[in-house]
Amino acid sequence: MVKSAILPGWGEAVQGYSKSSRLFIINESLMLLGCIGLYSLSELETLKYRSFAAEFAGANSNKQHRYWVDIGNFNSIDDYDAEYLRLRRHENVGKWADYPWQWDTVAQRIKFESMRIKSDEMSLAGQFFIGGIILNHIVSAIDALYLSKLKNIESLSVRPIWLEFDQTVSWQVNISLAL
Repeated sequence: MVKSAILPGWGEAVQGYSKSSRLFIINESLMLLGCIGLYSLSELETLKYRSFAAEFAGANSNKQHRYWVDIGNFNSIDDYDAEYLRLRRHENVGKWADYPWQWDTVAQRIKFESMRIKSDEMSLAGQFFIGGIILNHIVSAIDALYLSKLKNIESLSVRPIWLEFDQTVSWQVNISLAL
């Protein structure tokens, strides 16, 4: 079980279940490749939208994701500040004063926003792959434990029992385990 928790399919392979082992290893490989691929594409798209914003809006490089969301939602830093003044959220006014921007056209801002959203979606999909990888480890560990216990079953019988008084069928299951 521990071996399969570390590397899915390892515990199954040790017990001689090569088909099951192969399935978990292939799942792990595909999900790992998908995760790495999506995060790489997301990072590439991030570089593209940031250079696009630098070229068409004069946006400075800023590490905060919120900055990139804001420049996709407002045509300029002045529009951003005016909106937050209107909303009476003075703590946000001047927040990006050191990182001004001004889009040349609204179409460029919309294109930028779609590039940023695409990057975020790829990153989110990569997170789902990480969840799948963790789930694959857990299921493989449970499967390896199940297969190890399966070897201890000496006999298994299932027999129907007709109960006439209430006109139902019950099932009797007998399992004999070697300890």
